Amino acid sequence: MLKNKIKILHLYYLLIGIILITKYEFILDSLKFGMDMLKLLSRNFTAFKALLNFSVLEILISLFFLLLIIVSPPLSKKFRKILNLKLTLVSFLLSVLLLFALLTPVTATFNPNQIRNIGETKLLPPLSMFYAVKLKDKSGSFDEITGIRKEGENLINHGITNSTILVKNIQIDNNNIKLNTKSGTKIYRKDEVESVNTKLFLFGTDEYGRDIFSRIIYGTRLAFVIGLGSVFVSVLVGISLGIFAGFVKGFFDSVSNRIAEMFLAFPFLFLIILIIALFGNSVFVIILVLGISGWMSLFKIIRNEIINLSERDFIITSKNLGISKTKIFFKEMFPVIISPIIVNLVLQFGNVIMAESALSYLGLGVSEDYSSWGSMINAGQYYLTNAWWMSLFPSLFLFFVLYSANKLGHNLEKIFNPLTSK
Repeated sequence: MLKNKIKILHLYYLLIGIILITKYEFILDSLKFGMDMLKLLSRNFTAFKALLNFSVLEILISLFFLLLIIVSPPLSKKFRKILNLKLTLVSFLLSVLLLFALLTPVTATFNPNQIRNIGETKLLPPLSMFYAVKLKDKSGSFDEITGIRKEGENLINHGITNSTILVKNIQIDNNNIKLNTKSGTKIYRKDEVESVNTKLFLFGTDEYGRDIFSRIIYGTRLAFVIGLGSVFVSVLVGISLGIFAGFVKGFFDSVSNRIAEMFLAFPFLFLIILIIALFGNSVFVIILVLGISGWMSLFKIIRNEIINLSERDFIITSKNLGISKTKIFFKEMFPVIISPIIVNLVLQFGNVIMAESALSYLGLGVSEDYSSWGSMINAGQYYLTNAWWMSLFPSLFLFFVLYSANKLGHNLEKIFNPLTSK
C-alpha cells in the first residue's frame, strides 16, 4: 500500500533536503563567490575574464541549476505532473543520476583530480574518516581580486588547499595540535591552525588518494554529456538522411541505404579506434565519433516509415491537394514516426555510454583530465584483492545507467506500441 503512495516528488524533496543540509556551507560560499564575481564583472571586466575558467564556470552553472531545481515545482505545472508520477526503480535511479549530472560540483565532496598526502590517503576503504587541518595563510593581506581568486580555489578544491593537511589521527592539548602521520608526528601551535574539519571518503580512495565518490559523480556528468551529445549527432545525421532518402528515393536512396548497411556491417569499434588515433581523444571527438557510428538504425527507421506512409491514402490525398512535402511531413508523418524515434534514441543513449566506457577501459577514451567510469574500472582491476571498491562502485553506476536507459526504452515502447506487451 505504501509502495503505491510513494511518488517521485517525495524522492525529489528528500534528495534536495540532503544536499541542502550536507552541503550548506559550500552552497553559501558559492553564492557569496557568485555575487563577488558579478560585482567584479561590473567594475573590472579584464580581471573577471582572468578569473573565469572552466572550474569556476561549472560551479556557477551548478549553483544556477540548484536554484532552478528548487523553484521549478511551484512554478511549472508540467514539472509537477512529472513529480507526481509513481516512484519506480527506474525513476529513482534516473532522478539520482540526473541530480549528480546537473549538480556535479555541489554533490561532490572533493576535487576529483586532487592528490594530497598520497602516503596517508591512497587505497583507503569506504567510509574512511580523516581530519582536514587547514593552516593559516601567512601571506598577509591581499587585494580584492586575489581574495576572489582564493575563494574560487577554495570552492574548486572543496576546502582542501595547499595549506591543508589530511591526517588520520590528531591530538589536541592546551596549546598544540599533534598530527600523527605515517612519516612521523607534526606539531603545530593552535594559533597556526585556521580550522580542523572531518572529511569522509564515502567510497574510499584510489591508488593516488583521490576520492572515488567524487570521481564517480564527475564521471556521471561526463557519461550524460557524451551520451546526449552523441545522440544529438545521430539525430542530425540519421533524421536528415532518412527524410531525404524517404522523399527523394531513386539514386540517393539507394546510395544512402548502401552506406548505412556498410556502416552496420563494419565493426564500428575498429572505426572508432582509427578515428581517435588520427584526431585525438578529446570529448568533442568522442561525441562526434560515437554519434556518427550510431545514426544507421535511426536512418533505417525514418526512411522505412516515410516510404510506407507515402503509400497511404491520406498522404496521397494531401499531395493531390497541393500541400507541400514539408507540411505533409510535420503534420501527417512526424506524429506517426516520433514514437519509434524516441524509443531508439533512449536505447542508443545507453549504448553510447557503454561504448564510451569500453573505450576508456581500453585506454582510448577521454584524457586523464576527466573522470570516466571505464578508466576507473581499468585502474581498479590491478587492485582487486586489496582495493575491490575501486572497480565495484564505478561498475555499479555503469550498470545503473544501462539498466535505466534500457528499461525506460522498453517501457516507452510498450506505451507507444501496446502490441509489444502482449
